[in-house]
Amino acid sequence: MAAVRHVEMLAVKGEVLAFQCKSFSSKTRDHRKGSEVSFYSLSFARDSQSFSIRDRNLSLIHKDGSAEADVVHCCSALDIQQRQKVPCVLLRLCKKRTSAFKYMLYSICTSTDAKLHAEFVLPYEMRDNISILLGPALIWSHENSVFYTSSQTSGVKEVPIPMTVNFIGELPLRRRKLVIQGAQNVPSDQSKVKNILYFIEDGRTLSSACLVPDAYSSVIQCMMVLSAEEFDGGWRSAVLAATSMKQLVRFENGLPLDVCLLPYEQPLSIQVIHTLKNDGLVVVTFSQGNVCAVWKDTFQVAGCWTGVRLLLVDDFMGCGTDQMLLVFESSSAEPLSSFLLTDLCAVTYSCCRSDGEELNSSDAAQENHLLTVQALESRLQSGLSGLEDLQRDVEVKDRLLQQSLVALTDLVSGREHAISSPEQEGLVSLWDEDDDDDGAGDEEDAGMQTECAEAPLKMHRVWQRVIGQSLIVGVVLTTTSNTPGRTTRSAPWLSDILHEHCSKLRAAERVWHEARDDLLSLLALLDVWFFRLECPCHTLADVQGWLQESLRFERLEIDPRFTADPSSVRLFRWEQNSPFQGILSVYCRDELSLLHFLHSLCDFLPVSHDVQPLERPSVCAGSLAQTLQTEIHTVTQEASSVLRTDEGARRGEAESQTLHNLREEWLKERGRCNERLRPLLDETRYSRLIERMIHAQLDADEAALMEAPRL
Repeated sequence: MAAVRHVEMLAVKGEVLAFQCKSFSSKTRDHRKGSEVSFYSLSFARDSQSFSIRDRNLSLIHKDGSAEADVVHCCSALDIQQRQKVPCVLLRLCKKRTSAFKYMLYSICTSTDAKLHAEFVLPYEMRDNISILLGPALIWSHENSVFYTSSQTSGVKEVPIPMTVNFIGELPLRRRKLVIQGAQNVPSDQSKVKNILYFIEDGRTLSSACLVPDAYSSVIQCMMVLSAEEFDGGWRSAVLAATSMKQLVRFENGLPLDVCLLPYEQPLSIQVIHTLKNDGLVVVTFSQGNVCAVWKDTFQVAGCWTGVRLLLVDDFMGCGTDQMLLVFESSSAEPLSSFLLTDLCAVTYSCCRSDGEELNSSDAAQENHLLTVQALESRLQSGLSGLEDLQRDVEVKDRLLQQSLVALTDLVSGREHAISSPEQEGLVSLWDEDDDDDGAGDEEDAGMQTECAEAPLKMHRVWQRVIGQSLIVGVVLTTTSNTPGRTTRSAPWLSDILHEHCSKLRAAERVWHEARDDLLSLLALLDVWFFRLECPCHTLADVQGWLQESLRFERLEIDPRFTADPSSVRLFRWEQNSPFQGILSVYCRDELSLLHFLHSLCDFLPVSHDVQPLERPSVCAGSLAQTLQTEIHTVTQEASSVLRTDEGARRGEAESQTLHNLREEWLKERGRCNERLRPLLDETRYSRLIERMIHAQLDADEAALMEAPRL
C-alpha cells in the first residue's frame, strides 16, 4: 500500500505547484521498496478563501520500483532553450544496499509532462548551498569544493578554485550571470583570506568588494543581489545581506547604506515582495520556522511569524502585485490546511489561524511598528498642514485675480475703482502705530516723509498680452510731487498672473507703444540667463555680427540692443564692456533651446575665449569696473614707461618743437582722461578716450621716428 511521505511546494504563475513523494513495498520476496514522485497544482479561490486542487489527476515525474525517491530542492529557473522560466525539481534516489546517491534534475514543461536535464551519481549526500539557476544548471558545494552540471555540460564539473561558499546565484548582467561568492585562502599565507567572485561561464575571478566589503564577508549568511552592472571600470550594485549578528544590511556600490535589527538568528534566505505600499517588502526566512518582513523604504520590521514551514511569494490573488504565502506546521494531511496570505497592505486571508497568531508580538517588531506608525502620523500631519497652506494661498490668489479683473473692467469702463482697506484684506501693518499719542511727534514724522510718500501714484497707461497660456498685464504709473513744476515718471510694472512671474523694467517710451509693449511682455514672460565672455590675450570675437550674419538673427527696431530669433521666441542682448570682455543675455522659455544656442556659440568662439554663467546682472557691473580700472592702470603705466625710456635716451639733446608739443598734448589728454574715468566709465566715452590716446601716442612715435635721423 502506498504512503505519502512528504510534500514540497513551489509558486508558479500565481498557483502553488506541489510535488508529492509516495513509497510502497513491492510484492516480491525480497520486499524491495519502490517510490514515485508526482505533482499537481493548487489555486486560491476568493469565495472559499482557501487553496483547492485544480486537477485531481496527478502527473507522474518519476517512478522506481527499487529505490526511494525524495525531493531535494525545487525552484523556478530560466530554460535557455524555451526562453522562459519553468519550475525545476531535483530528485534523490537511494537504494537500501548501496552507499551511492543518484540525482536527477527535471523541469516541468506542461501541466502533465516533465523533462530530464541531468542525471548523475555521487558518493555523498548533497546538503549545502544547493541552487538551480538559469540553464537550468545545478550548482552545489561539498566541503571546500563547488560543483555544477547542466544539460550543456558532459557530467559534473568542479570549480578549480577551492573556497568557502557564501553565496551562489545570478547577477542581473548581460553576460557572466552565474556567480559564486566565497572566501579563498591565500597560497602564500594560509592565515589570510581573500573574498572573490567566480563567474562560472568563463572562469574569471573578481574581488567581491564590489558587492559587499571584505569585513562583512565572514558574517554574511545569506544575500540577494538586487542590481549589478559594470560602469567605467568599476561596479554599480545594490545588495541585501543577512548576517549572523541579527542584522539585515543594505549595500550600495560595495558600501553599507542601512541596517535593520532582525528579531531572529540563523537567516537562511532573502526574498523581495513587490507591493503597492512603501516600495515593497523584504522577507527573511530563518531556521526553526521563523520569518520576518521588513519595509523596503523605511527599513523597519513590519511583522514576524513563527512555526512557518514554507514561504512562497507570487501574485496568488491575480491583482498585479505580489503576496507572501506563509504555510504553517499542521497535523493535517492537507498541504495547505493552515496558511496566511497577505501583503501587509490590502490583502489578508488566513486559514486555521487566529488573529493573535498572525503577527508575532516580538519586542523588536513592536518597537519598529510603533516607530513606523509615529512617522506616518507625523508625515500625515505635515501633509495636512501643507495642504491647508496651499488652500489659503489659492484663496488669496483667486481673490487677487478677481480684484485685478474688476480693476481692469472699471478702467476700461471709465468707472472709479474703490480699493479695499488693508483691514478688509486681513493685512497687518509692520510699522507700530500708537493711537494714544497727543501728536507731539507729528512734526518729526512729517519731516521724515520722503518724496515717494508725498507724491501719489497715477495710472498713465495699461496694456495686456496673451502669450500661450499666460496673461501679461502691464501698467505705466506716474508720480507727481507736491512741488510745482516737478513731475517724475516711474521702474512699468509687469505681472504674469498665471505664472506668478513679476519683473521690473525701465520706463517705456511713448513712441512705438505696440512694439515696445510686445518686447516688455516677452521680457517679463521669458526666463533669462547671463553669460560672461572673456579673452585675456586677444580682443573678443564679433558676437553681434555672428548673431546677425551666421544665425540670421535680426535686430529689433524698437530697441537695437536686442536681437531676435525669427524662427522661435528667443531674444539676445550683447553688451561688450571692453575689447576683452562682454555680457550676453539670453531670453528663452526652456533650457533645451538654451543648450542648442550654447552649443552653436561654443562652436563659433575660438579656443582662447572663456564662457562663464552669471547668477545676477549685478555681478557684471562690478566686474566691468574692475576690468576698466585694470585696463586704465595698464595703459597709463605702459605710456609712462615709454615716455620715461624715451626721455632717458634723449637726455641732454635738444628736442624738436613738434615732438614737445605732441607730448604735451598727450599728457593733457591723459590728465583729462583720468578725471573723467572716476569712478566708472561710459562705454562710448571710454572707447573715444582710448582711441584719442592711441592716436596721440602714434603721432608721438611717428614724430620721434622722423626726428631720429637728424639726431
